[in-house]
Amino acid sequence: MSRAFVLVMDSLGIGGAADAEKYGDAGADTLRHIAATRALDIPNLMRLGLGAAAHLSSGKALPGLPASGKISGAYGAAREKRLGKDTPSGHWEMAGVPVITEWGYFPRTEPCFPAALTNAGHGFTQSLIGTPFPIPQNGLEAIWNHLTRYRGLS
Repeated sequence: MSRAFVLVMDSLGIGGAADAEKYGDAGADTLRHIAATRALDIPNLMRLGLGAAAHLSSGKALPGLPASGKISGAYGAAREKRLGKDTPSGHWEMAGVPVITEWGYFPRTEPCFPAALTNAGHGFTQSLIGTPFPIPQNGLEAIWNHLTRYRGLS
């Protein structure tokens, strides 16, 4: 084989991960759930082996799609070694560099990274993206929201 194309369809899960329950995803099988709710017309993806990969992953054919047919691509299914649930480490593992430690996740609070005024109000810290003070508590926070607002691309 002189050339290979790796097709990554981010967030289109096939089968479920062994640790899915740990992340609130028990029973996750995105492609199968989509195929069960609507007719899919994906002959090229099926010819490349998507249906065969789904069967290999879960032991069941995709609903509403032919279980067999000529396959012109190579296909496979894998179980990740990585810990956790995040897109970047999944891509790294597909490239042969598994992440062997669990990465941190954003806290489930709003806002995730609350800003804090510094230097007697002459600056702020801990704001990563968006409005630094979604619910301003004083005039200085409102002014910083105004000064750092998105102004579009020029």
